[in-house]
Amino acid sequence: MVVPVSTFLEEFGLSKNQFCPIISFGALSRQLDESELDALGRDVKPWGVTAAHTAGTTVRFTHDNRLLVRNGLMYATWLTSSPERIRRSRRMLRKAFNNRFPNHKHVNFEYVWGGMIHLTMNSRSVFGRKGNIFYSGVGEGAGIIKAFTMGTYHAEWANGVNSEVLDFLKNDKKPSWLPPEPFRTVGAECRLLWETATARGEI
Repeated sequence: MVVPVSTFLEEFGLSKNQFCPIISFGALSRQLDESELDALGRDVKPWGVTAAHTAGTTVRFTHDNRLLVRNGLMYATWLTSSPERIRRSRRMLRKAFNNRFPNHKHVNFEYVWGGMIHLTMNSRSVFGRKGNIFYSGVGEGAGIIKAFTMGTYHAEWANGVNSEVLDFLKNDKKPSWLPPEPFRTVGAECRLLWETATARGEI
């Protein structure tokens, strides 16, 4: 069995005091009409920009002519976010959208959501095995490629295929230890408040 569930590994007893679950919030506009596309730049191709600051705003223009913004950080003590917290995230998302697209302030958000980002203190991933259970979790916000790589090498490990990359993943440095609750939540929330306060120019 392969269990690639990052922060949720602790719920399965496969990890302990390693992951720092963060929720960030995103908004996707409705599709832009012809005049709105002209204002944006008729020949513009889909693009995306990620903020340099941890708490900054990610912005994208999608293949189906929508604008996306993502920002806001919340420590997810219970591995979830309430509908009320997602609703309150709209203010910062709207501000980020209007700052970047002043000619499109009238364009409404069609979707607003919160999603989990799986972090570790030193950005290291979990990659291990217990009997016939192979488990893994990325340790950074931009972890799609890492997750794909770990899945590939889990399959090789399970089938007895050895390689230098697999040996590297098995022996790579592990995530730093995190304090247990309630100290973890208190520390994380203080750090996130600081990150948000210092990222004003990128929100």
